[in-house]
Amino acid sequence: MQFFHINDPVSGFISVPRKFREVIDSKEVQRLRRIKQLSGAPYVYPGANHTRFEHSVGVMYEVSKQLDFLVNTKGITLSPELYDSTLIAGILHDIGHGPFSHNFEEVLISKSGQAHEDFTRYLILNSEIGEIIEKLGLDKQKIADLAQGKLNEEDFFFLDQIIAGPLDCDSRDYLVRDSYHCGTRFANHSQRLITLSDITEEGNLAYNIKGISDIESFLLTRLNAFRTIYFHKTSRAVQIMLGEAIRELSEEINLVEYNSPEEFLQWDDFSLYYELLHNKKSKSMMQRINTRDLLKSCYEKPSIILKDNPKKFFTKKSSEIQQEIAEKAKVPEKEIFIDLPFMPSVPYQHTSSLKPNEIPVISVNSKGKKTHVNLNDYSLFFPLIQGYFNIIRVYTSRKYKNKVGNAAKMVLEDSSVYTDLE
Repeated sequence: MQFFHINDPVSGFISVPRKFREVIDSKEVQRLRRIKQLSGAPYVYPGANHTRFEHSVGVMYEVSKQLDFLVNTKGITLSPELYDSTLIAGILHDIGHGPFSHNFEEVLISKSGQAHEDFTRYLILNSEIGEIIEKLGLDKQKIADLAQGKLNEEDFFFLDQIIAGPLDCDSRDYLVRDSYHCGTRFANHSQRLITLSDITEEGNLAYNIKGISDIESFLLTRLNAFRTIYFHKTSRAVQIMLGEAIRELSEEINLVEYNSPEEFLQWDDFSLYYELLHNKKSKSMMQRINTRDLLKSCYEKPSIILKDNPKKFFTKKSSEIQQEIAEKAKVPEKEIFIDLPFMPSVPYQHTSSLKPNEIPVISVNSKGKKTHVNLNDYSLFFPLIQGYFNIIRVYTSRKYKNKVGNAAKMVLEDSSVYTDLE
């Protein structure tokens, strides 16, 4: 097989099968060069200007390493068609992201009920990338399923979990890549997790319990990445402001209804940024971002791990809490922003063979017999972090910071605001 090579700052020279060049050079994948991986982090970490494109190449590389290990070391039989399909799913898993990634997605979900995974499927099945896949003799429907971690094919559940599972190749790449560009330099657990991996009789991707400390370390790295990068208060301030500007623009022009893949693909960070900066409604918020006149965090409740979905955390709607804070602070309601970011402590997965927050672990005896074991029985802290990492913050403009902070403290430290989920 012939290869070409991509020099990656994180993984070094990545060998890519030459037959995949047309996939990578497609407009659907090349568009990811114009979408930053992190939309708010560059205002905290100036080096965080990397893109979804390099991440997608990195995920493909992680997928290839994982598959090669299972085939060459664990004796897994995988057809060339399934092998190639999984690699391409790794490349394409993020093509459905809109500009500014998760900021745009919030508008998509609120207006259309669809997330970026849905648009990934839509593009694979309906745009030119689907034709390229078929020219390779592959099934675009199968690749669309794999890109979402939803193939759910008996004996091959592990392929879904490699793309979108508890310790998937997506998170293995972005944790190392994002920390590299931010300068936080988290440890790279990828190779160790690969060597611990195996396939159960049910076809699930499992990990040897002898590597319990490595599994714990990966989960702690992920938790710390959310605390220091993705949920950083300044990064979130920029994301809130971008989200507000995008919502204001969406009232003026159509951002979420598409009659063709091309209508979706026209949007990237550059094109949306131009529209945001030149629209009369969104312009002022974008000018504030450009001069770093950012919202200020004036109240933060200590983070906790919730066992239930944080959306059920309050007895009142966030809009009602926002109104109460505004009334107590005597400031306009539009000047108050309540931020409630949360993330599952274990990466989500879609395959029907696993429960949410489940990481399959096994012990292997001297004869090679595999036995399922419960991670909770071996881990010092896994039972404590299972659930959702949750933050509650209130933001406002600099001039209202003290007034709103005091009002938020009165409202949000009243126990009647919360349910008993803690």
